[in-house]
Amino acid sequence: MFVDEKPQGEVTEAPARIERLSQAIRVGARIRQQCFGSYYIYGGSCAIGAAAEALNIGSGFWETFNRLFGLDERTWEKIIRLNDEFKMSREEIADWLEACGL
Repeated sequence: MFVDEKPQGEVTEAPARIERLSQAIRVGARIRQQCFGSYYIYGGSCAIGAAAEALNIGSGFWETFNRLFGLDERTWEKIIRLNDEFKMSREEIADWLEACGL
């Protein structure tokens, strides 16, 4: 219809500069399928893993996200719960973060 849909796993070019965590999650979500209970497992990534992959962060996710986006610990934990417990899609999590200004 009016929405361009790309198959999951299809890599597209990342924006020149990722300025928000929600944007990083959206870019990373295009790279591989979603997983639960781990940043990366069985060829997938969770919301945090997707953002880390989009930003090419190998370790130290929390510190980097805090520095780049001002992410607090409570929001970090909420992202993990939304992904792992509520099984929200990474796009839904990105929508929520965008509404929060992240």
